[in-house]
Amino acid sequence: MRVFVAAEIPDEIRARLAGIQAVLGDLGMKQIRWVEPSRIHLTLRFCGEMSSDAAQCLSDALSAPPPVPAFRASLEGLQCFPPRGSPHVVVLSVARSQRLARLAEWVDVAARSVGVEKEDRPFRPHLTLGRFRSGGHPRSLRTTRLPGDLTAALDFTVARFQMMESRLGAGGPVYLVMGEYSLPAAQPA
Repeated sequence: MRVFVAAEIPDEIRARLAGIQAVLGDLGMKQIRWVEPSRIHLTLRFCGEMSSDAAQCLSDALSAPPPVPAFRASLEGLQCFPPRGSPHVVVLSVARSQRLARLAEWVDVAARSVGVEKEDRPFRPHLTLGRFRSGGHPRSLRTTRLPGDLTAALDFTVARFQMMESRLGAGGPVYLVMGEYSLPAAQPA
């Protein structure tokens, strides 16, 4: 089974992401295959193929209290991946924070403890909005600016994360929740 671990995205943010996708479509971004907003997630660690036994061990490891309390995550702006050459995906980048980085590192340690190989790329938090269709001309997206009211106050609390199975199919991936985990409540300042 294909497994990944992701922070939960609130429904109100998903609705805002659908609005951003619609605006980009209206701006002529027709060469993008949009990700269904219900499938958008903040990946903390992609684990790849693993046995059901390894997945259970990972779930057990993730059940330990995480080392960070709930925190706010902020969405920064549009980007394309990869950053050089012909882009494959359009994303909203997530501002790196110490708590987000610590959570991702903790999940990575848990994944490696059950045999998942070390990630060869640095952690770049983002939400994937869409993937470019072959033959598209996505270069204009690099200079596209969204209206300010769409990007204002795009932040949310990360209080939960999930271990997910990704089943690939003709209609796109189907994500099944294998485990849900809570971060400790944030302490008042």
